[in-house]
Amino acid sequence: MRVDGRWDIVQSNGFRVAVNVAQRGDQLDVQASHSGGRVFSLHPTAGVVRGTHLDMTIVWSDGSKGQYTGDLRPNKFALPGFHLAGETRDLNHPTSRATWFSEGRDFQPV
Repeated sequence: MRVDGRWDIVQSNGFRVAVNVAQRGDQLDVQASHSGGRVFSLHPTAGVVRGTHLDMTIVWSDGSKGQYTGDLRPNKFALPGFHLAGETRDLNHPTSRATWFSEGRDFQPV
């Protein structure tokens, strides 16, 4: 599955994360920001795609560390294509969790 490019993560806790993903094989390098760009990813953010499963961890400039896991799912309302959806949690505060889905990009299960 290809996930490279620019797209958004829409979280159930109200945050919208803009990501820019570079993909080499199953390895991901992710740049991200939220809160109007006031909070951004530090260091090269690594991730991996295995089949139709995504796993990436973003170290944020505000001190949080978000792990995002998700899977490819058919679009809602019988629309063609697929989106990503899953769960995120702050590894520094494990009780802080939210669900998420992708927006702004159609994915295919290559």
